[in-house]
Amino acid sequence: MITIAKDAYTWCAKYHDGTQIPEYDESRPNGRGFAEVSASQVATLELSSAHKVAVPHGATPVFFRRRRMELNPSNDNVVSSTTTHCIGWKKGENACYLFVSEDGSTLLTNDAQAV
Repeated sequence: MITIAKDAYTWCAKYHDGTQIPEYDESRPNGRGFAEVSASQVATLELSSAHKVAVPHGATPVFFRRRRMELNPSNDNVVSSTTTHCIGWKKGENACYLFVSEDGSTLLTNDAQAV
């Protein structure tokens, strides 16, 4: 049986004008999709105020999660699961991705496939 777990980190987009668009808030307790963020307005992306990436002017902000799940093939029970969060930006051939694991370890790279 697969259960839904709460993520270790949630995102917040901060616009140039100071507006903050969090993944979860009182008006959206079930969360919002990152596609709802106005990409051209994003100045910084944060993960639970613990990690921050500045988005250069004209760059496209990036957020995604990579989920890994190990199943026991004999009974389909979940043996382990992990989520790696990524915030960053892409502009032409240039990019910056900050991967953050559930344990707080990080990797800063220009390769979106690094993790």
